[in-house]
Amino acid sequence: MTLEATGRELDPDFDMAGEAAPFLRAAVLARRGPAVLAKRGWRALTAALLGLPLFGLLGFLCAAAGSLWLLYSIWRSGRGE
Repeated sequence: MTLEATGRELDPDFDMAGEAAPFLRAAVLARRGPAVLAKRGWRALTAALLGLPLFGLLGFLCAAAGSLWLLYSIWRSGRGE
């Protein structure tokens, strides 16, 4: 005998899915909510950046700066300066 069958014997209008929905929603948000995913992503990003060797981190920062400079140059050339 299932829990839903027991509930229906006690109360014919018993709806297991309707009763369980708020608990399931809370459980899913606790494991997969936006705040949890953002926190997990931030931890992964910092671990990846701080886990790089010193020259790898330096190379990453230089590449990022070079990319920003390139974007700025393209933007400036589009304005006709």
